[in-house]
Amino acid sequence: VQHQDPNKIHKHILKIENTKAEDFGTYHCVANNTLGATRKTIVLSGTPLRPIFERASIAGDNKSPRLVWMVESLSVIKSYKLQYRKQESDSDEWLEVHPKVIASSDGLHYTVVHDFPGLEPGTYEAVLRAENAYGWSYPSPPNLFSGEDNMSNEILDGQLEPNPNHASQLRISFALVLSILVAMVYC
Repeated sequence: VQHQDPNKIHKHILKIENTKAEDFGTYHCVANNTLGATRKTIVLSGTPLRPIFERASIAGDNKSPRLVWMVESLSVIKSYKLQYRKQESDSDEWLEVHPKVIASSDGLHYTVVHDFPGLEPGTYEAVLRAENAYGWSYPSPPNLFSGEDNMSNEILDGQLEPNPNHASQLRISFALVLSILVAMVYC
């Protein structure tokens, strides 16, 4: 669309309602004017949203760390992949466990709970991913916590920054695409 008034701001919106799997993909918006051009990208996906760390606490045995995440997905979660490692270790090897999938009470939000019994003393980091019928979520930002012998100290609740490689890419879960306003792209 060509506009004659250079002082006017023009807004263009793309709405995708009643989204189907065929609508998933990468959408581009390109804007041009006398000063140049810009291009923005949005990825519409049915994968779960990136897991969000909720809290750290002590498990029922009063010694083990317990970590809790929330995952949003309209499609049923099939599995989780939880990776963790000791930060002070000479090895960069991640250990992997698969927390049990607990049914969502509202068909949208899933709670992931995992206890870490028998950990050596030290500081650990954990990353969680969730899988549904459309694939794997982006990993959660790393979350820091203390090993079993350090449980008398507070569990660390700091979070590291998300991977900057993902910052330029906007991901929308299937849960959001079925809402009234699914995707908006401004040019």
